[in-house]
Amino acid sequence: MRLSRPEGSFVLRPDATNHFFAGDETAAIAFGAMAALLENARVSGCVETAMEADRLPLDHGDRLDWLVRGDTPLPAAVRRLAASPMSQGKHGRCKR
Repeated sequence: MRLSRPEGSFVLRPDATNHFFAGDETAAIAFGAMAALLENARVSGCVETAMEADRLPLDHGDRLDWLVRGDTPLPAAVRRLAASPMSQGKHGRCKR
């Protein structure tokens, strides 16, 4: 996995086995793609916001780990989550 600035195009594959999202609140457009996923889709990821009150109302947002900026750096949270393999619809948890 490589973290970098935004580049290229975003393509959602509804038939994918797992869907992973990571970013801060400025990635709201990309996170909006979660609305196209089925209810039983396996979704995981980390979203960083300035404060808890800034959490975005996202479809499947309850399956994401929400970080408050300054607590755990987003790259570290993503590495921790990526190291926890998904199994039976559950996923690893980042520090909140």
